[in-house]
This record gives sequence, structure tokens and C-alpha cells, in this order.
Amino acid sequence: MMHQSPGFPGLRQAFDRGVVLASVCTGSFVLAEAGLLADQVATTHWRAAMQFRNRYPDIRLEEDQLLVDNGQIICAGGATAFVDLCLYLVERFASPSVALACSKMLVLDGRRVEQTPYMAFYSRKAHQDDAIRKVQTWLEQHYPEPLSIDDVAEVAGLGTRTFKRRFKDATGETPIGYLQHLRIEAAKHKLESSREQTARIIWSVGYEDASSFRRLFKRTVGCTMEQYRKRFSYVTPMTA
Repeated sequence: MMHQSPGFPGLRQAFDRGVVLASVCTGSFVLAEAGLLADQVATTHWRAAMQFRNRYPDIRLEEDQLLVDNGQIICAGGATAFVDLCLYLVERFASPSVALACSKMLVLDGRRVEQTPYMAFYSRKAHQDDAIRKVQTWLEQHYPEPLSIDDVAEVAGLGTRTFKRRFKDATGETPIGYLQHLRIEAAKHKLESSREQTARIIWSVGYEDASSFRRLFKRTVGCTMEQYRKRFSYVTPMTA
């Protein structure tokens, strides 16, 4: 088990001496196992967030944040967040101007704040509820259609209230939240891989109210659809 690591006493002794400790990516698991994240806020790689929550339910996790500073303990998110962590440490222990000079010398953008735009939705199917797993597969095929909770509950062969409870227990998501995630992921894929107009993308993933979907997208992904396309599109822009 990780908690038996011989390195943990050294980490605790360093913490007791006032040393600032930092983790990157899943390094937050090490700090948690060492007992150093009690009453602290943490972040980790977004893909490991569910595992972190299951293992350490009493630690407050903010996986949307790329960097969390508790004063003496700093956690950084996904693997390349070590760059952001380094710039932050320069800013904290030297000055913002020195950190800016470093970023220019290393040809780096300014320190990122969130890892939300990089997060992808993975449907949680490693559960024992066959009826709910059947619905998840069905939703992946029918998400663009106009759907109601009653429609989806019927696919599961369950009453609406029972279906909502079992779906939440199995997936950690409400049925509506799950459907929204599927639609957002579909929209992200189209923004990455096509030049299709955003209004048409919104319609194609099952939304008639473009303003509502745009608000949902920005709230979930952390940027507008246009900003997401500019950052992640791998389609060569059309030339005049």
C-alpha cells in the first residue's frame, strides 16, 4: 500500500519544519497518503479525479483548477502543469516581473489557471447495474434526439423516480447532466474536426436554443465555443 512508503516520514518532517511542498499531476495522491492534505484543497490530473475522490472523500478536490495554493502545500494538475507550477513558484518567491521574463525567455504563454478546457467526459460504466448501462449505451446513440426523462426511463424498463435514483447511484451523474455531457463532447469533437458553423453544431447535438447551449458550454468547458475551436481545432483554416 502507498501509505507504507518509507518516504512519508521525510515529507512530514519537512512539512513540520515549514518547507513548502508541491505536487504535480497524480503526485497529489502521495501528499494525501502521507496525511498532508487534511483540511487542505487539492487538485490532480482531471482523469484521476474520480479515483481521488473515492480514495480520499474527506479532501476537498477542485479538479477544474490547474493550480491550488494552500500556503505551505501547492498542488498542480495534469502532467505539463509542472511548467505552470514553476512559473508560479518564481512569481511567488521572486516577483511577477521575473516570472514574466522567464516565460518570455522560454517562449511560454502566461500561466494557465484552469484545466477545464482539457477535460474530456468519460462515461462511468464500471458498475453492476445492467439496466443503467443499457441506457448509457442507448444515450450515446440517441443524444441528438429530443428526449424526456420518461422516455429514457422507459428504455431502462423502470419507473421515473427509480430510474433517476439508480442512474445517479451507478454513474455519479443525473440523467440530464449525463445527456448534457454527451452533447457537449459531441460539440467539442465537431469544433476540433470541422469548419461547421457553431449554430449548426448546436442544432446537430440536440439543442434548439443556441443561447442556452452556449451558456452551458462555457460553464462546463470554461471558454466559449469559438475560443475552444481556436485553441483545439486541427483543421487547416481555409485560405482566400
